[in-house]
Amino acid sequence: MFLGAAPADAGFAYVLVQHLDPNHESMLGELLARRTSMPVRQIVDNMAIEPNCVYLIPPNASLTIEQARLRLCGFAEPRGFRRPIDVFFRSLAADQGQNAACIVLSGTGADGSEGLRAIKEAGGLTLVQDPNTAKYDGMPKSAVATGLVDKVLAVADMPDAIRDYFERGQASVVNLPDVTDFLLGVCEHLRHRLGHDFSQYKRSTMLRRVQRRMQVVGASTAEEYLERLESKADEARLLFRDLLINVTCFFRDAEAFDFLRREVIPALLRDKGAGDTVRIWTPGCSSGEEAYSIAILIAEALSRMQARPTIQIFATDIDEAMLQKARAASYPQSAVKDVPLELLDRYFYAQDDDYALTQSVRDMVRVSNHNLIKDPPFSRVDMIVCRNLLIYLNSNLQQRLIPVFHYALKPQGWLFLGSAENIAARNDIFDTVDAPAKVYRRRGSHRQSVAMPLFVQPLALAAADPLPAQDARRPLDRSDTAGRRILERYAPPHVVVNSDSDIVRASGRTGKYLELAEGTPSNKVTDLAKRGLRSAVRSVLEGARSTRKRTIKRDVAVEGDDESVLHVDVIADPLNEEDVLLVFQDAGAGRETDADTDVQEESYSQEERIKQLEDELDETRSRLRTTIEELETSNEELKSSNEEMMSMNEELQSANEELATVNEELKNKVDQLARANSDLQNFIESTQVPTIFLDRKMRIRSFTPATRGLFRFQEQDRGRLFSDVVSRADQRQLEALGRKVLETGEPVEQELAIEDGDESYVLRVLPYRDLNDAIDGVILVFADVTKVRQAQADVARNEGLARQRSREIETLYKTAPVGMAMVDRNRRFLRVNQHFAVLAEHSMDVLIGRTLEDMIPALAERMAAPVVEVFEQAKAAVNIDATVRINGDAARDFLIDFYPYEEDGRVAAVGVILKDVTELRRLEKELRRLMDELQHRVKNTLATVASIVNQTVGSKTERTELVDTLKRRIGALAATHNLLTLQDWRDASLRDILDAELTPYDHKGRISLDGPEVRLPPKHALSLTLTLHELTTNAAKYGALAHEGGKLAIDWIVSVDAAGRCLTLRWVETGVPGLSPMKVKESFGTKLIRNAVSHDLQGTCDYRLAAGGLNCTFSMRF
Repeated sequence: MFLGAAPADAGFAYVLVQHLDPNHESMLGELLARRTSMPVRQIVDNMAIEPNCVYLIPPNASLTIEQARLRLCGFAEPRGFRRPIDVFFRSLAADQGQNAACIVLSGTGADGSEGLRAIKEAGGLTLVQDPNTAKYDGMPKSAVATGLVDKVLAVADMPDAIRDYFERGQASVVNLPDVTDFLLGVCEHLRHRLGHDFSQYKRSTMLRRVQRRMQVVGASTAEEYLERLESKADEARLLFRDLLINVTCFFRDAEAFDFLRREVIPALLRDKGAGDTVRIWTPGCSSGEEAYSIAILIAEALSRMQARPTIQIFATDIDEAMLQKARAASYPQSAVKDVPLELLDRYFYAQDDDYALTQSVRDMVRVSNHNLIKDPPFSRVDMIVCRNLLIYLNSNLQQRLIPVFHYALKPQGWLFLGSAENIAARNDIFDTVDAPAKVYRRRGSHRQSVAMPLFVQPLALAAADPLPAQDARRPLDRSDTAGRRILERYAPPHVVVNSDSDIVRASGRTGKYLELAEGTPSNKVTDLAKRGLRSAVRSVLEGARSTRKRTIKRDVAVEGDDESVLHVDVIADPLNEEDVLLVFQDAGAGRETDADTDVQEESYSQEERIKQLEDELDETRSRLRTTIEELETSNEELKSSNEEMMSMNEELQSANEELATVNEELKNKVDQLARANSDLQNFIESTQVPTIFLDRKMRIRSFTPATRGLFRFQEQDRGRLFSDVVSRADQRQLEALGRKVLETGEPVEQELAIEDGDESYVLRVLPYRDLNDAIDGVILVFADVTKVRQAQADVARNEGLARQRSREIETLYKTAPVGMAMVDRNRRFLRVNQHFAVLAEHSMDVLIGRTLEDMIPALAERMAAPVVEVFEQAKAAVNIDATVRINGDAARDFLIDFYPYEEDGRVAAVGVILKDVTELRRLEKELRRLMDELQHRVKNTLATVASIVNQTVGSKTERTELVDTLKRRIGALAATHNLLTLQDWRDASLRDILDAELTPYDHKGRISLDGPEVRLPPKHALSLTLTLHELTTNAAKYGALAHEGGKLAIDWIVSVDAAGRCLTLRWVETGVPGLSPMKVKESFGTKLIRNAVSHDLQGTCDYRLAAGGLNCTFSMRF
C-alpha cells in the first residue's frame, strides 16, 4: 500500500527491513514489483544506494548503512532476540542525519522504537502507522509510546508527508533577515505556555530543531510558524519535546562506565557504613536509564559490603512525560541491549514484553521534576552525573553551570560528564581524574557561590553561537532536480579536465573508459584512460585547446572488462580558457550532421564499412529481441502461476508462525495463571488476617486459616450458607452488613463485639468484583485490633503521664531556684525562666530573641565556647565556673551547665543552667578557714588530753579512782568544747564555764558568782576549764562543797593596761572543818592547777590553804 502510493520519481531510496524466516527464500521482491514502477532490488553487501529504488533485506541478515552503502552481516543474537529494524535505524541516523526518515508499520513486538529515538536525535523524520489501521499494532504502539513520533498517519498518506517534508527544505528560516528575532519569538511562546525559557539554548541546535518542526507541520515562513505556536496549544509541547532530545540508554559509553565501576564507585563507598548516606544527582535524566545504570553499579559494589550505607540517587528532568517513564522503571527489550547479561538477570525481571528493574534498585532512585537552570541545586551530594546536557546549552550558560556543580558537591565530590563535554575552562575548581571517561573531582573546601536562577534576562540568544551554514544536502528545487536527473540517467560518461589534464569533475559510469593505473596514483586523464584510449584522448585535448573548437575522434577501439572490444567516440569540448569537457559515447550515437561546421572531426577510412556492419548487427539484435520477448511472455505466465503458489505458501507459513506465536503466548498465560493461582493460594494460607469470601447468596467461597479463631470452619464448609456456621460474632449483624455492601457497592467498616472474649476486632466489608468490575459477592476482613486498643490505652495513659510530667517540668522550669535558659546556634535566647532573668538583671520578655552578647556581655565570653562545643559534639558540659560583674555590680560567682536539646537526631538548641554560687563560695571559704582552725584546735585539745592522761597516770592513785578522775577531767574538757561549738569556736563565756562545772553541786545556794561578762578565746577557755574542774572536784571531795556548812565564793575582775586585758579570778572556800595547812600535802590536782595557769595560760597562780578553807587567786592575759 505504501509503495503503491509513493511516486516513482520523488528522488527517494526506500529500504524495507522485515522480520524474515531465515530458512525460507522471500518472494516479497516479486510481489512488490507488481505494486510499483520503481526497481525492487534485494540487497547484497556493499550495495550503493540509488534514488527511486526499493531495497529489500535478505533473510537471515542484519542490515546497516555506511557512507550511503548498504552493508550486510550475520546476527550476533539468537532468534527471538534480534532487532534488525533498530539496528538499521541507528546506522541510518548516524550516516544520513537529518536526511533520514524512518517509518514504523504493522508488526508485533517493539522493534524499531529505540532506532526511532536515534533518528529523532539526528534531526530526521519519524512516522508511524496509525495503530487502529495496523493488522498487528505492537510495533506502532511501542513507537508511539516513545513520545518521539512526528506524525501518526494512515499508510497511504505517508509518501506525500515524506515528499512535502523534504521538498519544503530548510531555507525558509535561514533566509530571514533577522533569525534572532524569530527565535526570540519562539522562546517567548515556549516560556509563556510551558514556563521554560530556552533563550540560553545553543542557537544553532535550536534553529535546526525549529526548522525541523516547520517542515513537519508545513510552515513555510517564520510568520506562519509563530502563528501556529499562538493558535495551536499542542505545538509548543511538541517543539518542547523536540528541543529536549530525550535520547539515552543504559551504560552509554561502556568504557566510561567501566572506569566508573573500577575507580569511582569503590572510592565513593570507601569508609561508608550503615549509618552513612551516599547522595548522587543526575540532572537531565530523561527516562532514567543512566540513573539506574549508576544504581546497578552501586548495587554490585554494595553486595560485597557488610555494613551498607543508604544510597540516594536524585534523577531530575523538566520533561514530565520522561519522568513518568523513569518512575515506572520498565523498558523495552531494545533499551536493555547494552546491559551485560549477568546484570540483566540480576537486576531486571520480565514484565509483559518489557524488562522492569528490581525493587532494590528502584528504591535507590528518586525521580523528581527539577529545572537545573532555574531551581536551587541539590546540596552536599557525593557525585553528579550530567551527561550530554551541557552540549545543548550555549557556552555562557555552560560556564555558569560548572560553579553550580561545584556548589552542589561535597569536598572531593565526583563529576561525570558526557563524551562531548568538558570543563577545561574551570580547572581551577575541578581536577581531571580521567579525561577519556570525562570524570572530574571537586577542588577546594570552599563552596562556589551561585545565584539562582542562573540568568534573569527575559530572552536573549547568545550571539556567540554562529548560525549553521545551509546544509549542502538540502533538497533542490524541481528544475535543479530534473537537470541532475537528466545528467545522471541520460548523459554519456564525461569528465572535466583543467589545463594540466587533471580531472576536476567526473560523472558516473566512467569505469568503462578510465581506470587506476599501477604505481603512484595520478589524477591526469591521460594516465587514467584505458588502453587504446590514451592516444585518442591526448589527440582530441590538443586539438580542442589549439583550435578552441570541439574535436571528435570517432570509433576508437577500447578493450572492455570481459576482454571484449568496445568502439567509442571521444569528444573534447572547450568550456573556458583552461577547462575542457571530455565525453565518451558509444560509436555512432549522437553523431552531428554535416551542417555543424564548428566541429573538427578525425575519422577512420573504413567508416562506411563499419556503418554497414552496425546496421546488420542492429537487425540481428531486433530479431533476437523479438524471440526473447516471446519466451519472456511464456515465462511470465509460468512465473505468475508460481507466484500465486509461493504467495499461498508464504501466507500459510505466516499463519503457521502466527499460530505458533499464539500457542506460545497461551502457554505463557497458562503458566502465569498457574503461578498467580499458586501465589494466591500461598497468600491465603499464610496470611494472619481472618478473611471470608462470600458470594451474592451469602454462601462461603473461601476463607483464610486465621478465621478459625472466630468461626468453626471446616474444609467442607465451602459452598455452605454463611448463617449455618457457628460464630463467636453476631452472625445476623455480619449478614446485614454484607447485604448492605451488595446493594450499595460501598465498603463498610465497623467495630465488632466478640462474645466470651476480650478481643477487639474491626470488621471491613468490601465488595468482591470480578474481571468485568461487576460486584459478585462480598469480602469480610476481620482486623484484630486487640493490641492496637491496648496500645491506644497505653498511649493515652502515657500521654497523660507525659502531660503530667510536662506540667511538672514546666513548673520546675518556672520555680527552680536556678537560672534556666535555651539558646540557638547564634546564642540567641529561645526561652528563659524568671530566676535566669533575675540573675541577668533583665525581664524575660526583653531576653527572648536577643543574644548573650547583647544582654549579658560579661557572661557571653565565658559561655560562647561551651555552647559551640555542645552543638558540635552533642555532649553536655557541666560545672563551668565564671566570676563576673553584671551591670557594674560586685563580682559574683556562677556555676554553669550546658546540655544538648535534640530534635530529629540533631542538636536543635542548647540548654543553660545558671547557678549563683557567690554565697556558696563565701561559705566554702569560711568552711576552709574553720577547718584549718578546727584542725589547730583539735591538735591543741589532743595535746591537752595527752597531758591530762600522762599526769593522771603518773600519780600514785588507785586504778578505779584514776579512771574516774580521768573521765571527769576529759568530761570537763568536752563540756567546754560544747560551749565553744555553740559559738562556732569563736569564744566562750566565763560564767557559762563556771555554771557548767558548779551547777551539779549548787543544791542549797552555797555557791556565789560575781563578776562582769567575759568572753574567753578557745585556748584560754579549755585551759581555764581544766583548772576550774580541778578546784571544783577538790571542793566536792574535801573542801567547802563536801561539808554542810561550807561555802564557795568566786569573783573576777578584768583590767586593761598597756600590755592588754588581764583577768584576775579569786576562788575562796570557807567552812571546811578540821582543815590544817600544815597537814595537807600538795596533791596531783594542785600541781595540775598550777601548771595549767602558769604554762598553758602564761599566768600566775596563788594557791593557799587556810584554817577552815582555801584561797586561790590566779591572773592571765587574753
